[in-house]
Amino acid sequence: MEKSPQITCITFFHFTGANKWWIFRQMGSYNFGPDEVSGLSFVRLMGSGSGGGFSAWPDFSTYALLSVWKSEAHAEDFFSKNLLFQDFSAHANDYSTVFMGNIKAQGLWAGGMPFDDFQEYQSGPIGVITRATIYPSKLIDFWLNVPATGKIVNQQKGLIYAKGIGEYPLFMQATISFWESKEAMMQYAYSSSAHSDVIQKTRERNWYKEELFSNFLPYRIEGTMSHPLRKWLDN
Repeated sequence: MEKSPQITCITFFHFTGANKWWIFRQMGSYNFGPDEVSGLSFVRLMGSGSGGGFSAWPDFSTYALLSVWKSEAHAEDFFSKNLLFQDFSAHANDYSTVFMGNIKAQGLWAGGMPFDDFQEYQSGPIGVITRATIYPSKLIDFWLNVPATGKIVNQQKGLIYAKGIGEYPLFMQATISFWESKEAMMQYAYSSSAHSDVIQKTRERNWYKEELFSNFLPYRIEGTMSHPLRKWLDN
């Protein structure tokens, strides 16, 4: 029997009113993981940054659930039947889940590599997740330099959506971005002076205890949120 390919999903939730406090209390205490959910190999519930998304100050209305699955069938079963996910979506004002194939990844997340079953990129939108654990002694220097890059990325041609996310405030940070094409993403990554400056400082100043860079092929979006990526995937 042919092995089903691993897929990665990211669910964005938007909360309003008292539900902002409800979801804040779930951080670090949600109890679904690979041991409890069939086909789930990795999961993280993350908050996000305010403003353009790349800020030390949290956005208390937006959260992201990153989940990695042994197959799309396992993911669909979770999103349609899992009571805890239904509780999350019921408290949210709206939400959307992006289904993605894995293109490539390098580095570590919590000491391991959560992504495999890589495939070739051919055309269309591309997703990028970067993630790092910052040394406590480097926090001030990091946050004095990185927010400016967030302002630049939101102005880039070919960007569909970008948001700063993270497991814990300040020292465990990630970004998720979607681009119209690999070419648009590469143009920012290698031609933006602000981005190149941060990459150089990362190497020179040794900010990170651990880091990971990964690319994805978004192919499907479900849920109620009017996500900017939807017009690219609903056709």
